[in-house]
Amino acid sequence: MNDGDRVEKFLKWSKTHPVAFIVVIFGIIVISIGSFTDSVDKILTFKNKYLTKQISTSDQEVPGKRTATKETTKEAAQTPKSLAKADPAVRKSNVGQKIAETRKQTASRQAELESQNARSTTPNGTLTGGKETASLDTDVKPAPRIGPSDGLGQVRNQELGKRTKDPTPPAATPTSELSSIGESRSQTKDHASTVAKEDKTVDIRQSVSFSVTALKGETTSDRVRSVRALLISLPDDLNGKEIARLLDRETTTHREQILKLLVTKIRPRSLRAADIPEILGGETTSNRINCIEILAPYIEEPISGFAAAKILGSETYSHRVRALQPIAPLLKHPLSEEELAAILKGTSTTDRTQAIDLITKGNKERK
Repeated sequence: MNDGDRVEKFLKWSKTHPVAFIVVIFGIIVISIGSFTDSVDKILTFKNKYLTKQISTSDQEVPGKRTATKETTKEAAQTPKSLAKADPAVRKSNVGQKIAETRKQTASRQAELESQNARSTTPNGTLTGGKETASLDTDVKPAPRIGPSDGLGQVRNQELGKRTKDPTPPAATPTSELSSIGESRSQTKDHASTVAKEDKTVDIRQSVSFSVTALKGETTSDRVRSVRALLISLPDDLNGKEIARLLDRETTTHREQILKLLVTKIRPRSLRAADIPEILGGETTSNRINCIEILAPYIEEPISGFAAAKILGSETYSHRVRALQPIAPLLKHPLSEEELAAILKGTSTTDRTQAIDLITKGNKERK
């Protein structure tokens, strides 16, 4: 069988077996690429091994080029320490020079300090020397001893001793400043005692803490059922902090349902207005309005305009008016301009008119 018959047979086989033909062709291509990359790698290896070496040797043969530069760099990089190691005589001479220089510096410093110490302090605290004299109101403390007991250590200790002898007395505090500081401290103490008294009135009692622990992990309708079961163990005079702890992070209708259960354990007009925002949590729109309506009969009265604004929260337009309606009769009159602006914030046109009507009607009802 000649070559032409083999080619013709291969072509017929490729027509009858197209998939195998593609695989064979792909294999041939892979083998060819592998052979090509192997050849390229060998060429690069040859270049790096022989050509680069020849170029480097030719550079070394050129006078005043790279090798000379390297030698001069090495010579310049040598430190006195390395030279001393290489030659003991050089090392001894360098050490002797350093010792001599150190002694000269020490002697010059000592002479300078002795001239300055001519103006030293006397036992009664006055500075003497020349025509200048000054009295010191502060005690001069001796400088701490540091470092070795050689000449350099003594110089350092004398310098530190000089720094501690500062002849400038501290500035006296004016009497007015002292009185203002005393007043501010007394006001701070009064405020702290007031806050402490308020904190005592809102402590979480043991029975409530027990219920809070029992409710841990309960949410949505499960928490509502658990609160209903725990009502019998709760005191009849819950405060705002305790209610907020029992509500925890419940929202929407579940918060309303729990709040309806807890108000049965609250005395009328016993909740502080400052605690209401914490009880309301992050409720908004109709959910916040419903919670305010539930709590309104139990909020202490009268409440300031700023406290009412915090209860209203970020509500605007008609929702703010609806939220204002249950607490408007509790407002303390007359309201300042700032209080009125805080309450009416977020309202306009018809909503503002309705809010003003609620405030004025509440004033009439209180009278």
